[in-house]
Amino acid sequence: RCGREATGKVTMGTYLYADGEANVRLTAASDFIVEALKSLGKDKVSFAYLSSCSTSTAIPAEAIQAQESNFNTAGRWATMFGERQNCKKLDDGTFFLSGFEVLQGPNYALAQMMRQWRAALLHMEGFTVSAPMAPICRTESVVHNATMAVLLEGIAHFPPQESYDAETGR
Repeated sequence: RCGREATGKVTMGTYLYADGEANVRLTAASDFIVEALKSLGKDKVSFAYLSSCSTSTAIPAEAIQAQESNFNTAGRWATMFGERQNCKKLDDGTFFLSGFEVLQGPNYALAQMMRQWRAALLHMEGFTVSAPMAPICRTESVVHNATMAVLLEGIAHFPPQESYDAETGR
């Protein structure tokens, strides 16, 4: 109803997270709303998502070059305990980063991929879609996991990585 009655253009932002299987349910419910809003047409509605750096995505060759440069100039700590991301080169010269972490679990992976696929499908249908990579933030939903809290506090020891306070992502 809000979309139909709005006097101007409408952007639906799907900035979602819940723990466990509730994340998949929340994503499915938002997808139902997306489907309903699509009927308003490409001139009336657009969509916005926050992509996660903990998923799989295509990245440019420049990112691989930067990774190599950073690793080669890193301090002893980073080279002893850090590792290069294993990225597969694609036929078009870009690379494929498999960024999933077992720590996050299958529900997180499924919900994130559902959102990314929906964003891609909407874009292919001609809708305006924004899906930038969200920064790594110390939100309550992340730091309630003790391992993730420690990881985010220490990530700055591996430049150029850094994590942000929750307010940065809002």
